[in-house]
Amino acid sequence: MTESRHPVAQRMILRTATSADAPLLTRLAFELAESTNQTEQISASAWEMKRYGGAEELPFRALIAECDGQTVGYALFFDYYSTWHGPGFYLEDLYVRPNFRRRGIARALLGRVAAIAESDKRNFIRWAVLHCNQPALNLYRSSGASILEEWQLCCLPGSSLKLLAEQDSLRRQPTQR
Repeated sequence: MTESRHPVAQRMILRTATSADAPLLTRLAFELAESTNQTEQISASAWEMKRYGGAEELPFRALIAECDGQTVGYALFFDYYSTWHGPGFYLEDLYVRPNFRRRGIARALLGRVAAIAESDKRNFIRWAVLHCNQPALNLYRSSGASILEEWQLCCLPGSSLKLLAEQDSLRRQPTQR
């Protein structure tokens, strides 16, 4: 059980997701995208999550928060390396369902990811947050996080990735190691 002054968080359990949770993780990711009006950005399917989540060496880890048998949130993170800070985690998703917010669940999930980072000898956790998500920004600041406002997040998805890869004039040459 997670200790908290919030009754819901006191009854909450955090469990490690398995490949059987792929449909649930996909649904939660879609809910997160809906809450930020970005459903068009979702391209990963439950099959992809299950395929990767069922791999011998997982490319991501996930924690699922449950209260009274009901899923209330999740955190999805993976190994990340910074040339400035060394090994860390990238927190891809931290989501709590709307009816369960402001009850200590996000802090509990973030705290558990931090505990895993410490246990795994990681130096930091990095993540992104929308500028307009003031409750999340407040949580992160109160948790000791630095908001790196001077940095811009970049992404090269789908067709843009394919187009740039096709422009690689050296791709037919052997890679130097």
